[in-house]
Amino acid sequence: MWKEVESRFTWAIPEEELIEANKKLSSGGSLVFQALNPQELKRMVMDVYTCPSKYVEVIRQIIKIYGSEKGWQPPCSSK
Repeated sequence: MWKEVESRFTWAIPEEELIEANKKLSSGGSLVFQALNPQELKRMVMDVYTCPSKYVEVIRQIIKIYGSEKGWQPPCSSK
């Protein structure tokens, strides 16, 4: 039971963040847009985590965002 509660808390996404991400994704001009949902986002993130060689370009973009600074904070944590 506690593992399930811990997992839910660990993977919780603030609703405002999900709404903002979906707004930005839908306004990006993509012809194929499917709204993110927490389960699908977790599946994608875990695929990047377990198969990083498939996502080198995506990881490069993330590295550009965060740089190599120590003690970085995710952009959404500063709200």
